[in-house]
Amino acid sequence: MLSVMMIESKKCGASITWISTAVLIAFVIICAMGGDLVSWPLLGFEVIFPFLTAILVCEWVQTLSDPMIDVIIVNSRSLFRWVAGRFLVVVGISGALCIICMLGLRLCMLDFSLAETFFVFMVTTFFFASIGVFSSFLSRQPHVPAAVCGVIWLLTLMAKSMIRFPVVAYLYPLLKFADPDTEKWLVNKMVLLAISICLWLLIYLVCRKRRVIG
Repeated sequence: MLSVMMIESKKCGASITWISTAVLIAFVIICAMGGDLVSWPLLGFEVIFPFLTAILVCEWVQTLSDPMIDVIIVNSRSLFRWVAGRFLVVVGISGALCIICMLGLRLCMLDFSLAETFFVFMVTTFFFASIGVFSSFLSRQPHVPAAVCGVIWLLTLMAKSMIRFPVVAYLYPLLKFADPDTEKWLVNKMVLLAISICLWLLIYLVCRKRRVIG
Protein backbone atom coordinates (compact mmCIF):
# COMPACT_ATOMS: atom_id res chain seq x y z
CA MET A 1 0.00 0.00 0.00
CA LEU A 2 2.77 2.43 0.97
CA SER A 3 4.65 1.84 -2.27
CA VAL A 4 1.48 2.46 -4.27
CA MET A 5 0.87 5.73 -2.43
CA MET A 6 4.45 6.88 -3.07
CA ILE A 7 4.16 6.10 -6.79
CA GLU A 8 0.80 7.81 -7.14
CA SER A 9 1.86 10.87 -5.14
CA LYS A 10 4.76 11.41 -7.54
CA LYS A 11 2.42 11.09 -10.52
CA CYS A 12 -0.39 13.39 -9.45
CA GLY A 13 0.63 15.12 -6.23
CA ALA A 14 1.74 18.41 -7.82
CA SER A 15 -1.35 18.74 -10.02
CA ILE A 16 -3.76 18.00 -7.18
CA THR A 17 -1.95 20.46 -4.93
CA TRP A 18 -2.09 23.29 -7.45
CA ILE A 19 -5.73 22.72 -8.38
CA SER A 20 -6.88 22.47 -4.77
CA THR A 21 -4.83 25.49 -3.71
CA ALA A 22 -6.21 27.63 -6.54
CA VAL A 23 -9.83 26.81 -5.64
CA LEU A 24 -9.18 27.36 -1.93
CA ILE A 25 -7.58 30.77 -2.55
CA ALA A 26 -10.54 31.80 -4.71
CA PHE A 27 -12.93 30.69 -1.97
CA VAL A 28 -11.06 32.64 0.72
CA ILE A 29 -11.19 35.79 -1.42
CA ILE A 30 -14.93 35.33 -1.94
CA CYS A 31 -15.43 34.82 1.80
CA ALA A 32 -13.52 38.04 2.51
CA MET A 33 -15.62 39.99 0.02
CA GLY A 34 -18.96 38.30 0.70
CA GLY A 35 -21.60 39.21 3.22
CA ASP A 36 -23.37 37.34 6.00
CA LEU A 37 -26.32 36.10 3.94
CA VAL A 38 -24.56 32.83 3.10
CA SER A 39 -23.14 30.27 5.50
CA TRP A 40 -19.67 30.25 3.98
CA PRO A 41 -18.29 27.34 6.04
CA LEU A 42 -21.14 25.06 4.99
CA LEU A 43 -21.08 26.26 1.39
CA GLY A 44 -17.38 25.56 1.17
CA PHE A 45 -16.93 22.46 3.28
CA GLU A 46 -20.18 20.63 2.57
CA VAL A 47 -20.98 21.71 -0.99
CA ILE A 48 -17.91 22.92 -2.91
CA PHE A 49 -14.83 21.16 -1.55
CA PRO A 50 -16.30 17.65 -1.19
CA PHE A 51 -17.36 17.90 -4.83
CA LEU A 52 -13.93 19.21 -5.83
CA THR A 53 -12.22 16.30 -4.08
CA ALA A 54 -14.65 13.84 -5.66
CA ILE A 55 -13.87 15.17 -9.15
CA LEU A 56 -10.14 14.88 -8.45
CA VAL A 57 -10.72 11.30 -7.34
CA CYS A 58 -12.73 10.59 -10.49
CA GLU A 59 -9.93 11.89 -12.70
CA TRP A 60 -6.98 10.24 -10.95
CA VAL A 61 -8.40 7.08 -9.37
CA GLN A 62 -9.16 5.35 -12.65
CA THR A 63 -9.79 1.62 -12.94
CA LEU A 64 -11.41 0.29 -16.11
CA SER A 65 -10.53 3.45 -18.04
CA ASP A 66 -6.87 3.27 -17.01
CA PRO A 67 -4.87 2.20 -20.10
CA MET A 68 -2.49 0.34 -17.76
CA ILE A 69 -5.20 -1.55 -15.87
CA ASP A 70 -4.25 -4.93 -17.32
CA VAL A 71 -0.63 -4.40 -16.33
CA ILE A 72 -1.69 -3.31 -12.84
CA ILE A 73 -3.86 -6.40 -12.41
CA VAL A 74 -1.08 -8.74 -13.53
CA ASN A 75 1.66 -7.11 -11.46
CA SER A 76 -0.28 -6.32 -8.28
CA ARG A 77 -1.06 -8.86 -5.61
CA SER A 78 -4.22 -6.92 -4.83
CA LEU A 79 -6.08 -4.57 -7.14
CA PHE A 80 -7.98 -3.25 -4.12
CA ARG A 81 -4.77 -2.05 -2.47
CA TRP A 82 -3.84 -0.22 -5.64
CA VAL A 83 -7.24 1.47 -5.87
CA ALA A 84 -7.27 2.31 -2.16
CA GLY A 85 -3.73 3.67 -2.40
CA ARG A 86 -4.66 6.00 -5.23
CA PHE A 87 -7.77 7.08 -3.34
CA LEU A 88 -5.85 7.88 -0.16
CA VAL A 89 -3.27 9.95 -2.05
CA VAL A 90 -5.85 12.12 -3.82
CA VAL A 91 -8.18 12.53 -0.85
CA GLY A 92 -5.23 12.97 1.50
CA ILE A 93 -3.63 15.81 -0.44
CA SER A 94 -6.82 17.66 -1.30
CA GLY A 95 -8.40 16.99 2.10
CA ALA A 96 -5.33 18.19 4.01
CA LEU A 97 -5.31 21.47 2.09
CA CYS A 98 -9.03 21.95 2.74
CA ILE A 99 -8.54 21.32 6.46
CA ILE A 100 -5.70 23.86 6.57
CA CYS A 101 -8.01 26.35 4.87
CA MET A 102 -10.75 25.51 7.37
CA LEU A 103 -8.41 26.18 10.29
CA GLY A 104 -7.26 29.45 8.74
CA LEU A 105 -10.80 30.67 8.18
CA ARG A 106 -11.78 29.76 11.75
CA LEU A 107 -8.79 31.51 13.29
CA CYS A 108 -8.75 34.64 11.14
CA MET A 109 -12.09 35.29 9.50
CA LEU A 110 -15.20 33.26 10.31
CA ASP A 111 -16.91 32.03 13.46
CA PHE A 112 -18.15 28.46 13.22
CA SER A 113 -17.91 25.12 14.98
CA LEU A 114 -14.63 23.61 13.85
CA ALA A 115 -15.38 20.06 14.98
CA GLU A 116 -18.84 20.06 13.41
CA THR A 117 -17.61 21.49 10.11
CA PHE A 118 -14.71 19.03 10.04
CA PHE A 119 -17.05 16.07 10.52
CA VAL A 120 -19.48 17.34 7.88
CA PHE A 121 -16.64 17.88 5.41
CA MET A 122 -15.00 14.48 5.94
CA VAL A 123 -18.21 12.44 5.67
CA THR A 124 -19.56 14.33 2.66
CA THR A 125 -16.20 14.10 0.90
CA PHE A 126 -15.95 10.38 1.62
CA PHE A 127 -19.48 9.88 0.28
CA PHE A 128 -19.03 11.65 -3.06
CA ALA A 129 -15.48 10.33 -3.56
CA SER A 130 -16.67 6.76 -2.90
CA ILE A 131 -19.35 7.17 -5.54
CA GLY A 132 -16.62 8.32 -7.94
CA VAL A 133 -14.45 5.26 -7.30
CA PHE A 134 -17.39 2.88 -7.57
CA SER A 135 -18.50 4.53 -10.83
CA SER A 136 -15.06 3.94 -12.33
CA PHE A 137 -15.88 0.22 -12.49
CA LEU A 138 -19.01 0.84 -14.58
CA SER A 139 -17.45 2.02 -17.84
CA ARG A 140 -14.16 2.21 -19.73
CA GLN A 141 -14.93 5.81 -20.68
CA PRO A 142 -12.56 7.99 -18.62
CA HIS A 143 -15.02 10.75 -17.71
CA VAL A 144 -18.02 8.64 -16.68
CA PRO A 145 -17.23 8.75 -12.93
CA ALA A 146 -16.95 12.56 -12.98
CA ALA A 147 -20.22 12.76 -14.92
CA VAL A 148 -21.97 10.49 -12.40
CA CYS A 149 -20.74 12.55 -9.45
CA GLY A 150 -21.63 15.79 -11.21
CA VAL A 151 -25.16 14.67 -12.01
CA ILE A 152 -25.76 13.45 -8.45
CA TRP A 153 -24.36 16.70 -7.04
CA LEU A 154 -26.50 18.88 -9.33
CA LEU A 155 -29.65 16.85 -8.70
CA THR A 156 -28.99 17.15 -4.98
CA LEU A 157 -28.81 20.93 -5.21
CA MET A 158 -31.97 21.03 -7.31
CA ALA A 159 -33.86 18.79 -4.87
CA LYS A 160 -33.26 21.01 -1.85
CA SER A 161 -36.99 21.47 -1.25
CA MET A 162 -37.45 17.70 -0.85
CA ILE A 163 -35.78 17.65 2.56
CA ARG A 164 -39.15 18.37 4.15
CA PHE A 165 -39.80 14.64 3.76
CA PRO A 166 -38.06 12.75 6.61
CA VAL A 167 -36.79 9.88 4.45
CA VAL A 168 -35.22 12.29 1.96
CA ALA A 169 -33.68 14.34 4.76
CA TYR A 170 -31.79 11.34 6.10
CA LEU A 171 -30.35 10.61 2.64
CA TYR A 172 -29.75 14.17 1.42
CA PRO A 173 -25.95 14.67 1.12
CA LEU A 174 -26.02 18.45 1.67
CA LEU A 175 -28.53 18.57 4.51
CA LYS A 176 -26.58 20.87 6.84
CA PHE A 177 -26.20 23.49 4.11
CA ALA A 178 -29.84 23.18 3.04
CA ASP A 179 -31.12 23.43 6.61
CA PRO A 180 -28.45 24.69 9.07
CA ASP A 181 -30.81 24.41 12.05
CA THR A 182 -31.86 20.82 11.46
CA GLU A 183 -31.36 18.29 14.24
CA LYS A 184 -31.21 15.42 11.76
CA TRP A 185 -27.81 16.28 10.31
CA LEU A 186 -25.81 13.91 12.53
CA VAL A 187 -28.01 10.92 11.68
CA ASN A 188 -27.89 12.05 8.06
CA LYS A 189 -24.09 11.98 8.02
CA MET A 190 -24.00 8.58 9.72
CA VAL A 191 -26.30 7.23 7.01
CA LEU A 192 -24.01 8.68 4.31
CA LEU A 193 -21.02 7.13 6.06
CA ALA A 194 -22.75 3.73 6.12
CA ILE A 195 -23.58 4.02 2.41
CA SER A 196 -19.96 4.91 1.65
CA ILE A 197 -18.69 1.89 3.58
CA CYS A 198 -21.12 -0.33 1.65
CA LEU A 199 -19.79 1.09 -1.62
CA TRP A 200 -16.24 0.22 -0.55
CA LEU A 201 -17.33 -3.31 0.32
CA LEU A 202 -18.68 -3.62 -3.22
CA ILE A 203 -15.43 -2.17 -4.58
CA TYR A 204 -13.49 -4.74 -2.59
CA LEU A 205 -15.61 -7.58 -3.96
CA VAL A 206 -15.15 -6.36 -7.53
CA CYS A 207 -11.39 -6.02 -7.01
CA ARG A 208 -11.17 -9.42 -5.36
CA LYS A 209 -12.44 -11.08 -8.53
CA ARG A 210 -9.45 -9.59 -10.34
CA ARG A 211 -6.95 -10.43 -7.59
CA VAL A 212 -3.81 -12.10 -8.86
CA ILE A 213 -1.86 -14.26 -6.44
CA GLY A 214 1.76 -14.45 -7.41
